[in-house]
Amino acid sequence: GRLYDKYKFFKSVLPAIGVLGLGLGLLSLTFFNQNIILIFTGSLLMMCGNLATSAIFNAKMRDLTPKDKVGSYQGIKMFAQVLIPMLIGPWIGAAAISGDFSYDVGNVLVPEGYAYKVNPAIFVGSLIICSLTLIPIFVIRHLENKKNDRNHLDSDDCPIQDKPLSEYPRPQFKRNSYFSLNGKWDIEFSYSNDIPETYQNEIIVPYPIESKLSGLNNRYLQKNEIAYYRKTFSLPADFVKEIVTLHFDAVDQIAEVYLNNQLIARNEGGYIPFKVDIQDYLKEDNILIVKVIDNLDKKYCYGKQTKNSKGMWYTKTSGIWKSVWIESYDVKHFESVKIDTTLNAVTLNIDTNIKHKTLIIHTPEGDIKRDFTSNTITVNIPNSRNWDVNDPYLYYFELVSKYETIQSYFALRTISIKKYGKYQRILLNNKPIFFHGLLDQGYFSDGILTPKSYSKYEEEILALKELGFNTLRKHIKIEPLYFYYLCDKHGMIVFQDMVNNGSYSFFKETLIPTLGIQKLPSYGKRVKKEIKDIFIKQAKDTIELLYNSPSVCYYTIFNEAWGQFDADKVYKELKDLDPSRIYDATSGWFNEKESDVESKHIYFKPIKIKEHDRPIIVSEFGGYVYKDLEHSFNIYKTYGYRIYKKQEDFMKGFMKLYKEEIVPYINYGLCGSIYTQVSDVEDETNGLFTYDRKVLKVDKDQLIELSKKLVIK
Repeated sequence: GRLYDKYKFFKSVLPAIGVLGLGLGLLSLTFFNQNIILIFTGSLLMMCGNLATSAIFNAKMRDLTPKDKVGSYQGIKMFAQVLIPMLIGPWIGAAAISGDFSYDVGNVLVPEGYAYKVNPAIFVGSLIICSLTLIPIFVIRHLENKKNDRNHLDSDDCPIQDKPLSEYPRPQFKRNSYFSLNGKWDIEFSYSNDIPETYQNEIIVPYPIESKLSGLNNRYLQKNEIAYYRKTFSLPADFVKEIVTLHFDAVDQIAEVYLNNQLIARNEGGYIPFKVDIQDYLKEDNILIVKVIDNLDKKYCYGKQTKNSKGMWYTKTSGIWKSVWIESYDVKHFESVKIDTTLNAVTLNIDTNIKHKTLIIHTPEGDIKRDFTSNTITVNIPNSRNWDVNDPYLYYFELVSKYETIQSYFALRTISIKKYGKYQRILLNNKPIFFHGLLDQGYFSDGILTPKSYSKYEEEILALKELGFNTLRKHIKIEPLYFYYLCDKHGMIVFQDMVNNGSYSFFKETLIPTLGIQKLPSYGKRVKKEIKDIFIKQAKDTIELLYNSPSVCYYTIFNEAWGQFDADKVYKELKDLDPSRIYDATSGWFNEKESDVESKHIYFKPIKIKEHDRPIIVSEFGGYVYKDLEHSFNIYKTYGYRIYKKQEDFMKGFMKLYKEEIVPYINYGLCGSIYTQVSDVEDETNGLFTYDRKVLKVDKDQLIELSKKLVIK
């Protein structure tokens, strides 16, 4: 037992099985020498080894038993360890004391008149079975090591900073007031609603609990288990003004926030930022507690998270996974700004209680300065420079008052749909563009949903631009605002998915449409009202959050019918919020009447495009697999849509797919294609990069040449 506590399962079970095997081996020798000392020693070792092995396996079972399933597991254990032996024990005993190969221990240790005839073959058989148990133990150990390959799939060897991901988290509304709470926090796990008094563990925020970068060694938050985060902090005296606001950019799924023993906020849902004013609760020294529950409740938007990762479903992400920070400002302040642009003008709608203010826009021709008193201002930009994938020019500006200054930026660009030649096209700045894109899950081998640093985003965006891609379909995940800033800065168009909620049915959402049934009337009528309300609220929050980002040109509402309901109604409701973007109402299949595009997912048959009165997007295709074993999450499991053993064969298949099934259809109305995908994600190994981003599987020169053919003429 003490060995197990110190060394855990594998280092303690092997010596125990060894003792058991040695005892059985000595008893097997009674074939040749019926010596009472041999019998006694072998029996003693066998019994000690058996008891030790049983204790270790029982301890392991207890470690793995979910707290809310203890009774069920004890029932199974009694069935296996008590009932079955009671039923089959008599037959085993009868076989053991019968047969020709037996011996009589006489009356050495047994009273006169009693003799036990034991067939030594039972010990030989037991020794063989005992030896065979080592095989699954070593296999399980090997598989567990490989299953947790993210332990060695680091994105780089650089140490984590004291305040990781500490860049200002809201680049388009930047105050000269910022206090990061990222870094080391205390954390404790409990099934009690009482806030713990002591904390035994540390976590690095904002890395999710299950990630390596959190420092918790792949600790999973169990059902109904509560994670209590604790952070002590003191704010500089000159930092605190009339209003102090605490920001959480994402906590999954349910969070209660306590400051100095006062409950100050509760939030449900894991992807949208929330904030709370804390000036009334502050002290000189402060204790912040965040109580987190994540049961992976499917009424909330949860994306690709699952309890048991496999295939296209990935490791669950719990707790704080985006930045935590504080800002402070006067009662008179700028609350927010909404930016609308044309190709030569910008309009700012400002939420503020400040009357006299100044706008300063920096342009190549010099600064434009405007004093104004209303909350809306429009400025024409002379010799305007439009934002494009090849020239992503950003105009930086300041909103100035005697109370504070806000730094921000905008880009002059438009997205529209018009007939160009024979077909409806999506136009960027009134010019047709082919969206040469990749599906981007936004998962990382060491941080899961959270990158080690924002430089990982930037490196990836620049690498994909060098390969000729101009679009990322951000798949069922909302990134930190800093990601969208980097896309704005480097000219990477974003197709943004809404995050799915509700149950997923492989039969209805995948099998039926893959077999060709892709039209179902009034799909999703049975979705519960609560699930509908949560999805619509998060979709609206997403649009509001990303409204000012010029790189975000396109929204996907429902993906492959997962959680789909009232698609036409939802399309109209969201389109009214922001008519300046393209909306893909039903990406993949089960489309209704309303959508800006005809969106198709094609994996298991040749791509063939039919003429349509809407722009056509192949919003998912490909998914070809070449697996680099040294950089794989799991060498035993592979998920993808066509598997290649050799890298050169993979490259030939990839290029053939584009040349024969994408390029020819550009002249027949195809406006964009989204290949699956940027990188491997856990078992899914169909990325252009490996999961740790250290190996590029495709030939750069060939992709650059390919990109030159993916244009609309």
